[in-house]
Amino acid sequence: MIIFPNIDKLRVVKNKMNKKLLAVLALAASGVILSAAPLNAQNGSARPMPGYWRFSTTAVGLFRDSDEHCLSQAEVDRFYNNPCKRNSVCVYTTKVMQPDGTVNFDGVWTDRKNRVTKVRANGRLLPTQMTLSGTATYGLRIPFNFTATRISATCP
Repeated sequence: MIIFPNIDKLRVVKNKMNKKLLAVLALAASGVILSAAPLNAQNGSARPMPGYWRFSTTAVGLFRDSDEHCLSQAEVDRFYNNPCKRNSVCVYTTKVMQPDGTVNFDGVWTDRKNRVTKVRANGRLLPTQMTLSGTATYGLRIPFNFTATRISATCP
C-alpha cells in the first residue's frame, strides 16, 4: 500500500527550494556586508581585507551552507562599488555604520526576474571577520545568520 506515491518528487522539490533559499540569503548577506565599505572609509574603520575567506550561512537555524573564496583587492573594491550580484539591483533605505564596525541595514534586493527580497540585518565588520544576523522576506520571513572569516592572506 502506497500512501504517498510522490514523496520522492516532493523531497527533490524541497531540496531545490532549500538551495534557492540559501542562495538568496547568501547573496543578500554578502551584499549587505560588502556594501558597507564606503561607510568604513568615511568612518576610518578598518574594512575587510583581501585574502582567502570562509563564508557560512544558516537560515531558520536548520539550513546551512558554507563556501570558501579567494578575494583579491580588485574583487573587494568591485563588490564595495556594486554590492549586488550581477543582474541584481540593491536599494537600502537604511545604512548605518558605527566607528566600532557595528552595522545596520534595511533594504530591498531585486533579481533579474524581478523577484523582490526584503533584507534587514545587523552585525559587525572587522578586517578578518564579518558577522550578520537578520531576516530576509521572500514570501516568508526567514531569519538568517551569516559569518565570514578570513582564513589567510594568501590564496591556495
